[in-house]
Amino acid sequence: MRSGGWKPRSNVLLTVFATGALAVPVGVSGVAQGRAPQAVVELGADQDRPGTSDVESGWGFGIIAAYDQFRDDLLVPLRWSGPAVGLHVGWGRRDERSEGSVSIVLPASILENRFGDPAYALGLEASYRYERSLDARAGSGTLWVGGALKWDLHDGFYESWDDEHIYWLNAYSLRPGLRWRRTLGEDTRFSSRLDVAAVALVARPPENRLTKTDPLTSPGFHLAEPHKRLQLVSVPDYTSVQLDLALARRWGGSWLVVAYVVERSSYDAPARVTGVSHRIEVSRHAVR
Repeated sequence: MRSGGWKPRSNVLLTVFATGALAVPVGVSGVAQGRAPQAVVELGADQDRPGTSDVESGWGFGIIAAYDQFRDDLLVPLRWSGPAVGLHVGWGRRDERSEGSVSIVLPASILENRFGDPAYALGLEASYRYERSLDARAGSGTLWVGGALKWDLHDGFYESWDDEHIYWLNAYSLRPGLRWRRTLGEDTRFSSRLDVAAVALVARPPENRLTKTDPLTSPGFHLAEPHKRLQLVSVPDYTSVQLDLALARRWGGSWLVVAYVVERSSYDAPARVTGVSHRIEVSRHAVR
């Protein structure tokens, strides 16, 4: 036996995460020659940093209230605006360094122009988002990088100007983005996210209609027709920017989330169309 005590071949690191109101990482340092093991207890660590978050997954359900604005020069160069309501459903999974989510939003709006002419719009938004975190200094929050694949369909009916056709903007876009998140206290988080459409498949109605009347009461028509004449485009032909601000608070076995979302989209063919939406989302996300 060699003299001088026991010397390990490598250090040993043991980390224990406590669940509940306060996470307490406990580290056991390597045992140097001739010294007893040392226990290091770190309190108040930034729970939003990678490596200190529990794995969470679950479904979310919510409602939205919005104010929408839309202008379609293919019909008439007037701005239409009004309130909108809708439903939101999603599923997400978050681990120490990544988040993935799927969401569907179904909005409906009642619009009018400055002359009081009415219009109606239905929407469908479906997206898959994936993000990975970058480490940050304790207390400064965490930066997440990633992006989304998003399908965004706006289907408008302007009965005062054309009661025989629908006017749509249909886009499938690839959207790189950034998100910053900060933990506020033990059970509250704030996050902000910005993403921009880089490339997209976009479809619009033809400039010259070949049919006198669209089958307006056919659900299949409203889904199939906007998928004709899809064009692969990018900035600046198609632009879409979205900003999200969200405050989340743990409520029992779920998260209660209140978010403000603003999005602006535009496309130049066959005539310019522009849409802006400001909305508030309130949702509850169960986690396990």
